[in-house]
Amino acid sequence: MDHVSIPTLFIIAKTNSVPITGLGTCKKLNLVIRVMTTECKYYDKINEYSDCFKDIDSLSKIHLLTGDPKFPPVIQAPRKIPLALRNKLKVELKHMERLGVIGKVDGPTD
Repeated sequence: MDHVSIPTLFIIAKTNSVPITGLGTCKKLNLVIRVMTTECKYYDKINEYSDCFKDIDSLSKIHLLTGDPKFPPVIQAPRKIPLALRNKLKVELKHMERLGVIGKVDGPTD
């Protein structure tokens, strides 16, 4: 495994807070990358398990998806969409809405 050395300024403080590495350092260390695509790489799984899928809106069997009660759902603020992806995302959302995969929500949700 290759090791990377990046000169970094650290500020040492006497606190109980979680240590944070800044965005610039994370980018230099390739811990964070910008994704500029809206393509889905999971369609091959749909083809691989085509016996389970009839149409985009149905499965051949009934499936129940549940979460672990030890990990309750978390409500998070909407994330900003990069300007370069906005138009592609709008087109895809309208397409999915026409297919009935998703529905538009104008108000708050649970």
